[in-house]
Amino acid sequence: MRLLFVVFLLFGFADGGTLDRVRRDPALASDARAIDELVREADASPPGAERVDAWVLAAEAYAQRLDRPADAERLYRQIVSDAAADDVLRRKAQRDLVTLLVARGDLDGAAVAARGQATLVAEVARLVRRRWLHLASIGALAVLGLLTTRALLATRAAGVKPALRRIAPLALAFALYVGVAGAVLASRYEGGTAQPFLVLGGGLFLLLLAARAWGAAGGRSARARMVRAVVCGAGALATAFLVLETIDASYLDGMGL
Repeated sequence: MRLLFVVFLLFGFADGGTLDRVRRDPALASDARAIDELVREADASPPGAERVDAWVLAAEAYAQRLDRPADAERLYRQIVSDAAADDVLRRKAQRDLVTLLVARGDLDGAAVAARGQATLVAEVARLVRRRWLHLASIGALAVLGLLTTRALLATRAAGVKPALRRIAPLALAFALYVGVAGAVLASRYEGGTAQPFLVLGGGLFLLLLAARAWGAAGGRSARARMVRAVVCGAGALATAFLVLETIDASYLDGMGL
């Protein structure tokens, strides 16, 4: 590899065919020093289509083969803003830039980079919604846990254990129903997996036990029951969202989330 790189330095740039040589040689296209040299030469060259082509090749190498996303991001931004880049290259660079920013978790930056492409804007907006739903789901479960714990600590809750013993078989039956029914439904689709529904069944089982314990230890007024119903309902939705997001987010894609 070193000998190849030396030959490239001695003869490649001298004849003006640097870009073509990198394109034709897979070894050079994956060599960090060769790509760096190509970028330096392109940055110093006058504006034009060849300079844009060099940036495109280098950005792809940085992003896909050399694990240097920061360098790829810089080149993608240069391609998008360069007047010499044709619409196809500019739009592809914009999409690649958005993909890179999303992978880094910078959804705000991705939203800015996506402007001008309706499809990209919609995709990033969906991911932003999913981020807020993720945070809201964690918050809903945290509130449920805190209010349940508060109710249990505020009273001796002598009736909690008997209530849990009574509800446990029903809760288990419901959890099994959700898991099995979901697994059967998923098996009818190619590539479907039963795992999200099985995990969801387990999560709902624990949620039902927590809700019943809160009900046994909490207040009996209509207001208290309404609060429990709302919080527990939000907890069930939060559990379903987090399970699907963690195990197989394609289900969320199908729901527009």
